[in-house]
Amino acid sequence: MKELKLVLPEAITKEQFDGFKQEFIDHHITEGIGSMLEQDFETWQKQAIDYRYEDRLPEGWVPATTFLSIRKSDGKLIGRIDVRHRLTEHLLQLGGHIGYAVRPSEQRKGYGKEQLTLALEFCKEELKLDRVLITCSKANTASAKTILSCGGILENEWNNGERVTQRYWIKL
Repeated sequence: MKELKLVLPEAITKEQFDGFKQEFIDHHITEGIGSMLEQDFETWQKQAIDYRYEDRLPEGWVPATTFLSIRKSDGKLIGRIDVRHRLTEHLLQLGGHIGYAVRPSEQRKGYGKEQLTLALEFCKEELKLDRVLITCSKANTASAKTILSCGGILENEWNNGERVTQRYWIKL
């Protein structure tokens, strides 16, 4: 496989960001890319960089590293994956260590699994985690399949009245 590489926000251009964001807007998809939809490139990039550092975070937040998945063959921005360095009680229930998205035109091509695999390597090697929690909506069967393909074990489901969240652990 190895068609993707993970890069930090500093390594992408405004054009890559705007194209990625616009594709989600065009497909009416808001879940999975968070603040990218709400912010311009410069604001998003600064925030993504700042959130790696404890002293730059809003109250109650944990450090997180944002990566962008770039296809090696053509430099196209394929996906986004956020890795939270630790969990709060809220993240333990509903958020997990990792959140990700693959642009709509590139879904169902194995890129979700590849970028998750690369992020799991970062969790093990850089963050020294021995397991990670990943959550997804029960309705998001594609995400659940990706998590399972990377070794995810379903611990339970959490129903908050609006949606059912599945909680998976992956041993590193």
